[in-house]
Amino acid sequence: MLALAWLHQRDDPIHNPNSDIRNRMPANHRQTDRKFLGVHFVNCCAYGRLYLDRAGTAYVGRCPRCGATVRVRVGESGTDCRFFLATCGR
Repeated sequence: MLALAWLHQRDDPIHNPNSDIRNRMPANHRQTDRKFLGVHFVNCCAYGRLYLDRAGTAYVGRCPRCGATVRVRVGESGTDCRFFLATCGR
């Protein structure tokens, strides 16, 4: 069973415009053409991304350590947050 929680954007140093972490990142790490959600897999202490599927109906990805699949539906009343916490199978 996977659980997903969101972090408010102001708590996310990568998406906070006032954060110096964003300015220290290489330019090629700051930009991507693909829409994604950042996920911290808390059980495995790993970071991963969920990418928007071709149909545009969900963000899908796997924990880089244990391989647990995470799927997040895109909804009409969604959130503008881009970083989430997930529990995985470890």
